[in-house]
Amino acid sequence: MCRLIVSMVLALLCTTSLAAAQDRDENWRVCANKDRAPPDVPIRACTAIIESKQEKDSDLASAYYNRAIARDEKKMHDQAIADYSEAIRLDPSDARHFYNRGNSYSAKRDYAHAIADYGEAIRLKPDDANAWVSRANQYQRQGQFDKALADYTEALKVDPQHVNALGSRCWSNVRLDRLQAALADCDAALKLRPDHADALDSRGFVNLRLGRLDAAIADYDAALKLDAKLATSLYGRGVARQRKGDAAGGGADIAAATKINAAIAREMARYGLK
Repeated sequence: MCRLIVSMVLALLCTTSLAAAQDRDENWRVCANKDRAPPDVPIRACTAIIESKQEKDSDLASAYYNRAIARDEKKMHDQAIADYSEAIRLDPSDARHFYNRGNSYSAKRDYAHAIADYGEAIRLKPDDANAWVSRANQYQRQGQFDKALADYTEALKVDPQHVNALGSRCWSNVRLDRLQAALADCDAALKLRPDHADALDSRGFVNLRLGRLDAAIADYDAALKLDAKLATSLYGRGVARQRKGDAAGGGADIAAATKINAAIAREMARYGLK
């Protein structure tokens, strides 16, 4: 009888251990969210892993990291930042933790913290072109176009065909009044991706500044086919049409742009379009 009871207890323990192991494996699978489930699903699974307090630090860092990604999807940026910070505490050697926390700060328009995190991601993984581009974007949003230009250039050293780096560097060159360099960058971006609306819009502006009115209108037409509510393209095309003598068509474009963005005239003036 004693042997039977011992056997039954051992069998029960084995069954319980197997079920626990299966639950753990399933939680890890769902936490990683390779099936692209709605964010609440991986959040629950990652939370179960974190609360189990059974994982080593490197694995626990992954659970916090994956939960942060899901929380960012829900625009829970403060909670995501807290999770990325915990992942960094547990594993400060992973550049992804800093890069993604930078994305969360960027979403909150906290550009100073975003720049710091992208900088750390670059230090840990200097061959990550996206980290260079992301930091450059923050500089550009703050009007620090010389720093943005330098970072886009570093990104292009890593990946010469990074279309967003080319398109964004084009705009930095515009803001630094380097129109020929801007034109070269926009041309290169559009050679790689002809349907890049922002690059078309930027090249249209460059052509307008250079007095190439037909080329500007063609670029703006192409950009507006991709995004009919692109106020800068509507306004730029309106100016180009007016300069070609089409007062009515130009006026209609400018009115449409102003309806989308009431401050568009002041904005374009800041860009050098007087």
